[in-house]
Parts: sequence; C-alpha cells; structure tokens
Amino acid sequence: MAPSLQFYLPNFIANRVSNKVPVYTVKKDDGLDFIARTIFGQLLKYQKIVEANNISNPDLIQIGQNLTIPLPCSCDDVDNAKVVHYAHVVEEGSSFVLIAQKFGTDRDTLMKLNGIHDDSKLIAGEPLDVPLKACNSSIRADSFDNYLRVANGTYTFTANSCVKCQCDATNNWTLQCEPSQFQPSSPNSRWKTCPSMLCGDSESLSIGNTTTSNNCNRTTCEYAGYNNLSILTTLNSLSTCPSPSNNASRIGSWNLLLISIFLVLLHFHLIQ
Repeated sequence: MAPSLQFYLPNFIANRVSNKVPVYTVKKDDGLDFIARTIFGQLLKYQKIVEANNISNPDLIQIGQNLTIPLPCSCDDVDNAKVVHYAHVVEEGSSFVLIAQKFGTDRDTLMKLNGIHDDSKLIAGEPLDVPLKACNSSIRADSFDNYLRVANGTYTFTANSCVKCQCDATNNWTLQCEPSQFQPSSPNSRWKTCPSMLCGDSESLSIGNTTTSNNCNRTTCEYAGYNNLSILTTLNSLSTCPSPSNNASRIGSWNLLLISIFLVLLHFHLIQ
C-alpha cells in the first residue's frame, strides 16, 4: 500500500503551474511567508508568489489584495508514465535515495523533477515533488475529468461525486470505478440525480460490474468519463481461456500431415 498521503498538487495545468487558480485574498497580519507555509501547507515558497504577482516589495502587501498562488500542477506525465504529484515535506536528515525508496521511485527522477542535483540542497520543512505511479483508466480524452489521476492505495470521487474510483496495484494497475451511492454535489451541475451508469443496451451491467461467459471470457463495464448530460461508459472484454498446449498443437500437426499423405496416395490411386 502507498504511504499515508497529506497533500496532492492541484489539477489546473499551464506550464507545470496552476492556471491562475487559486486566488488568495490577503487578511490582517498576513505575510507572504505565512501564506505559503501555513495557508498552502508549504506547497510553494513565498518567492513564487512574489514572482507570479509582480510584487516589488515582499514586505508590503495590502489587506484585501488578491494574490495568484502558482501551485505546481498534478497532471504532468513523468518519463511517459501517468503519475500523481505528491508534495512531500522533507524531513531532517533525509536524502533522495531514502525518499525514492519510500515512495517507489528513483533518485534520478526526483532530482530531475525538482531541479536539485545533490542531497545538500534538500531543505528540511520544504516541499518536494514526488511522482506516484497512477492507475491506467478508460477515461476518454473529451471527458470533463480526462486529467483524473489516482495513486495506488487511494481513491477519489468524480462525475459530480456520482462515481468513486480507486487504484490498487494488485488489480494490474487498472482504475476501478463504481457508483458512489451519493447524490450530485456540484452546485453548477445540471443533474438532479446521478445519470445512468449502464453499459450500452444492458439493463443490468453498470460500471464496476463484470460478466463471465464460457467460464473464461470476462466483460467489464468501465467508467469512461462524463459530460454535461451523461456518465460515459465502455465495455472491456478479456479472455482468460487457456491457449492450446504444445501437445495439442503437435497432435493437430500430425493429423494434418496424415490427412495430406492420405490425399496424395488417393490421388495416385485414382490416376492409375
């Protein structure tokens, strides 16, 4: 199972930083360092807020001032693999090797991703971007949640909270989704109740359900995303039927050879 996780980076993408979301309104006694460390859980340094908002004097911010918070995004692939970017707070005495071992990645990937080239640059209490392998899914590119990434041992709700999806590495790193049994939660949703989650013309096979035929052909109804009107589904078929054994193949080859010999002999007999 994955380690206990605390912070996940947001899904709003633009050049590896959130696309001007969220916006924080300065309150009394706020400072940029306090906002970065406390309000946003050390997910970024205050210098990033200064840069994103063109602040000339970091010590002079006004109550009521709106600040763009450039949080790193969580959707970028790493080495062509889908991952969830986890903001790990560096512990005293830690190293890239130890962190990599803890989260199932490697030292070089961590260094490259964070732009740090040796352990001496690791600072206790600062966030480090750690890529956690995500499950593969059948979510379509045109779905509202095409960005969805779920790490091993975790789950999330999507489709206006109508669908629950979880990732389990023992399930061949395939995302498992099912009806959440909740009502739609988004205030902007047109849905009064959750739409149908049945696959195709089936009257009983909904997302997360599997049927078996011939004892070895399995068909699963999988979640494929959602749009304004409906929840999208797709059927995925998998054959677990054993392939013919080598002995069976050899027997088949011998039978074919014997038939061929018989036909040749019959041909010579007829022309005599």
